[in-house]
Amino acid sequence: MKSLNALITYLFISTSIFCQNYIGINTSDPKAPLNIYHEIGGTILLQNPNTGTTQTDGLLFGSISAANKSYLWNFENTALGFATNNTERLTIAANGNIGIGGITSPSSTLQIYGTSGVSNALFQTSFSGSMSNDGFYVGFAGDAYLWNYENTNLIFGTNGNQRMNIAGTGEVFINNSLTVGTTLNANGLVNCNNNLAVDGSITTNSGFGITRSNSSSQIVVEAYQSPSNLYWTLAPVGQNCCINLVFGTTFTSPPSIAFGGISGPVTNPEDILFTIKSITTTGAEIAVTNIGNATSVANNVSLSAMIIGKK
Repeated sequence: MKSLNALITYLFISTSIFCQNYIGINTSDPKAPLNIYHEIGGTILLQNPNTGTTQTDGLLFGSISAANKSYLWNFENTALGFATNNTERLTIAANGNIGIGGITSPSSTLQIYGTSGVSNALFQTSFSGSMSNDGFYVGFAGDAYLWNYENTNLIFGTNGNQRMNIAGTGEVFINNSLTVGTTLNANGLVNCNNNLAVDGSITTNSGFGITRSNSSSQIVVEAYQSPSNLYWTLAPVGQNCCINLVFGTTFTSPPSIAFGGISGPVTNPEDILFTIKSITTTGAEIAVTNIGNATSVANNVSLSAMIIGKK
């Protein structure tokens, strides 16, 4: 009994414990059920037979004055778990990896598990709003998602530089500033190592087309459109020579020509046949023949074609 009284006397005199419904340690005016004050820092150190009993054993939590920080500090080489509803929700492993969603031994710096089949994170700011369809969503639900709910750009970068930009309107731009009105705008080489399927048309600028690099040579597909100054009056089996076609590329050998359609006022265009009269690496002469049974008349029309050859 003398020992107990001595302990109580020591606690009240040496550490200043005050009990007035609230308990204050080193404070006579506790502001909470347990209020700890110390000039160095108000802390609690929890230890057990497995931790040891030194100053750097166990679990410490509190506020340290010198560091101007609050701490929840596990001195042991063990995990730190957080739980709600009697279920562990977040684990910080001894090596620093973080597991969320019941992952007690996370294998990555951050590992998120969704028990409902969906694992995700939603990033929001005061600019995005705080509803479930606001902000930027990253998740996995069978498919993987990078989903921007906002009408803003989704930007990808490496080495401190922007590399790809997906606009809020769906345009994709690579290695340049955004150009609205194009589905894919690449400033540089677009290299396809396998099949390229296009459900639509490929439009090229300045009369140049698609280039495929192969060792020291290139296969060039060049779009051609003649001026709208062609005219003829051709009776059946009649022929007009010649349309002078100048290539936009100087080829290493005479290329192939695939003739397209005729633009402008012409009668019986289905009866008109274009043939190569002569061809060089820089141009060709094209003959126009009427293979039908009726006269064909053209006035200020133009001819489209694709020129394919090695550069």
